[in-house]
Amino acid sequence: MKKNILMLMLLTTPVLLGQSIFDKYEVNNEVSFFSISPRMFQMLASMEIETSDPEADQFLKLVANIESFKVLRTDDDNISKDFINWVDSHSKKERLEELMRVRDQGNTVKFFVKEGEQKNYVKELLMCVSGAKMEGLPIGSEKPQTVLLMIRGNIALDQISQLTKKMDLPGSKELEELNKSKNQ
Repeated sequence: MKKNILMLMLLTTPVLLGQSIFDKYEVNNEVSFFSISPRMFQMLASMEIETSDPEADQFLKLVANIESFKVLRTDDDNISKDFINWVDSHSKKERLEELMRVRDQGNTVKFFVKEGEQKNYVKELLMCVSGAKMEGLPIGSEKPQTVLLMIRGNIALDQISQLTKKMDLPGSKELEELNKSKNQ
């Protein structure tokens, strides 16, 4: 019996240690979780939608290149620290390049990327916003928020900027400025 328990512990430990921050907090009540699966993006990209709206066309083009889109948000101080520590370790482990860091009025925004195959394209974008005051949240949620966003695929920075702006995510303004500076 002891051997079985020991064997079970040895087999599950690597899985638990390798668990991503998104998996860890997906069901935590102190965290808002949003994820779009690769299958959803494949389905949207395969739909043959004809539109005369250039904005909609651009969105469909963006969707075709996204493999994964995940967002976590919390106002819990301990979980926020865990998010920030994970970003530091993940960015080092995956050799993500820090593109920009902004600190303004209590907000800190960090952008990390793994470059794509083409100029101004990324395979992974990791954005962490801490100390954000989120408008539109229910009364009683004035505490600063920490938001973690990860997008994977083969995506142009300008498309990510437009997507985060449309979703009204914190850091979208900074990402737009970053994109403008990269294109100059």
